[in-house]
Parts: sequence; C-alpha cells; structure tokens
Amino acid sequence: MGYGEYTGNQSVHWSIVHHNGTARPGAIRGRDPIAFQEIGADAGRGLKQGRFRVRLRYETLAEASEALASASVTEGKGGYFLVFDVPAVNRSEDKVEPADPPSEVRVDW
Repeated sequence: MGYGEYTGNQSVHWSIVHHNGTARPGAIRGRDPIAFQEIGADAGRGLKQGRFRVRLRYETLAEASEALASASVTEGKGGYFLVFDVPAVNRSEDKVEPADPPSEVRVDW
C-alpha cells in the first residue's frame, strides 16, 4: 500500500510513500529544481505551461470509456479532485524497467 504525490512550488517536488503492511511507512522524496514558469513549458511534447499532465493507462477503449464515465469529482481541502480507478498490471520482473506495457500512471511536467 502507498501513494505518490507531485507538488509544484518554485520547482516540482515528488514523494512516494509505502506502508508494506507495517506501522512505519517508508518514503522517498525529491525535486526537479526547475523554475515554476518552466513547468509544462515543453510544447514539443504537447504540454501546457503551468500544468501537469496525468496519463492513466487502460488496456481497452471500453475500459477507458468506463473509467471516464464513472470518474468522480470530490471536494476536499484546497479544491476539487477528479478520481479515477486504474487497473494495476502484474508484470514479470523483466517487464518493469522499462515498463511493458507502459506504466499505469504517468505525470509529465
């Protein structure tokens, strides 16, 4: 169990927290020290300045369409959130780095 977060400020901060069934979670944190105005500034990759792009992977068009139709909008501290469920892929070890098929969740900036 765990989660990952990507946070903008004067750079991009990221953290991955895992619990592994213990009371004491482990974590790794880092940052990309780019200037805030450079977040999403790579138009060549189809990004939009000041925006994170989140990509969610589904195996079929039907699964992607179902996820879009069943996505929820929740209100929480600081705003509104789109919530999707994305199926995990059980890959063999030789298919993890690089991910084959592509990663279930990807964030670009």
